[in-house]
Amino acid sequence: MLLLMAIVFSIPFYAYCIWGLYKPDDAIMFMDRWRYEKPPQHSELQMMLFKFSNILGIGFITVFLLIMVLINGGYSRIF
Repeated sequence: MLLLMAIVFSIPFYAYCIWGLYKPDDAIMFMDRWRYEKPPQHSELQMMLFKFSNILGIGFITVFLLIMVLINGGYSRIF
């Protein structure tokens, strides 16, 4: 049951990280767009670091899920 919950709760994090790789401007401004009258300009360094952090996030989530699978004894004990 714990593995199933971990998989379900990791889906939004995967979605945000993948969205951040393809549209970093929109992902950076997510939930902050209301603060500005016009969108701010982001530097190339900021975009590169944001994409790098999204790749690291995908990696950490994947490692976490693999550890959960190993701890729970594989896919046969999902439920």
